[in-house]
Amino acid sequence: MLTHSFARALLVFLLAVLNGSALFAQSAPADTFPAFALSSRSAEHIDIDTRMGVLIDASQALTLDQVMQAQSGWQSIRRSAPNFGFTPDAHWFRFQLHNVTERPLDRLIELPIAFLDDVKFYHLVNGKIQTTYALGDAQAFALRPVRHPHFVMPLTLSPGTNEIYLRIASTGTVEATLRLWEPLAFHATAIDNNLLEGAFVGVLLIMVVYNLFLFFSI
Repeated sequence: MLTHSFARALLVFLLAVLNGSALFAQSAPADTFPAFALSSRSAEHIDIDTRMGVLIDASQALTLDQVMQAQSGWQSIRRSAPNFGFTPDAHWFRFQLHNVTERPLDRLIELPIAFLDDVKFYHLVNGKIQTTYALGDAQAFALRPVRHPHFVMPLTLSPGTNEIYLRIASTGTVEATLRLWEPLAFHATAIDNNLLEGAFVGVLLIMVVYNLFLFFSI
């Protein structure tokens, strides 16, 4: 009787462990492939922050197909900011944008780090590439999809799930501080920032001219 009870308890324990492992395996992709629900009433901008999966490519040779099919290697970002410091490794990032409406949504993804050497952006729906960009600080400014000091990538989100993959490699620090924008809000903010910067430069010029005037009038 004791042996039978022990065997039954052991069986229950093993089943619990297996179930727990299955639950962990099912929840892990959600941790490394977070989803953001979007509609026409969503916030004007959303900071993606650390809510992305990251895969570190020490070889710098992995392709998009390879990282999409990777069964291991993807991790959640366990730090306060998506800044990985000086590293020779390429870093892949991924997240999902879920358009809950029945119409396409236009959005901009801003990467406000101007000194990155190589930035590759991929937008996929049902495994098919919809939009791709190749950017970097060595690229001519005129070739950027949006002429802005930061890397700005336009995309049209189809209804349903849209997958975003981003590859960054740089001789400097690797940082992926991404921000998702509603286009009108982004351009309005950019104009306001330009006006503020212009006013600041104008004040400096006035001060320089005034001091030169005082210097030569003495």
